Amino acid sequence: WDAYSIDLSTDAESFRGLPRRQQEAIKRVFGTIYRAESIVDDWMDRIVAALPQEPRFEAMRAALMTQEHDERMHRGSLLRIATEVLGIPADDVDRVARKYNNFVAEIGFDQFERQMLHLLRPNRPLEDVYTAIFIYGVISEDVVANSDVVIRRAKGNALYDLYHLPGMKEGQTNVRRDEGRHVRIAVLATHHFIEQFEDAAERLLSVCREYMDLADRLVRRAKESHGLIDAHLAESYGPDVDSLYFTMLN
Repeated sequence: WDAYSIDLSTDAESFRGLPRRQQEAIKRVFGTIYRAESIVDDWMDRIVAALPQEPRFEAMRAALMTQEHDERMHRGSLLRIATEVLGIPADDVDRVARKYNNFVAEIGFDQFERQMLHLLRPNRPLEDVYTAIFIYGVISEDVVANSDVVIRRAKGNALYDLYHLPGMKEGQTNVRRDEGRHVRIAVLATHHFIEQFEDAAERLLSVCREYMDLADRLVRRAKESHGLIDAHLAESYGPDVDSLYFTMLN
């Protein structure tokens, strides 16, 4: 699909006609998605570069290079939405996305960035590259991203339909389809990892436990906030969706 040819004219007209509160809701949806796509786009080329220059990695490199193209296009499609629909100047998109993003998502983004910095450091062992692909493709693109999509579509809360934004819906539907393929690439790489290294399964379980511990801490903080965190997330996901619980459960 071609993200740069999607017609956004109806979306722009619909957005201009929305009350300010509903415009703010759309910006909050945009903020979290743009931040996520920007971060994974920043790291994809480094994952490709980290693969050893050996013939046995050529197929994996080719698959990941197609993903690298997709990530750049996903980010580009969101830049179009920012400038053509939301009226955000191109050089101000990142600042606005950070402003409208929710801080629970930012905690996850920070965790991802720290892990990638460590795992893709110079002279890293191959095990670390495989672990980075698992975190990138299985945890981030499958568990986290797909949970986010399910939350946004829950209980009649699909804002693309509610506010008549067909171009944004088409683009994000195609992005989800791409991510299904990206997850399969990561799953295949993880099978190779487990087959080649005796301690691979325990290493990946340790990564999963780390994320589950993070989820547990976030849920505890939400309870301790006496509704403050829930109210913050409701601005992004709607009032009738227990978004934090659903994400952490997944």
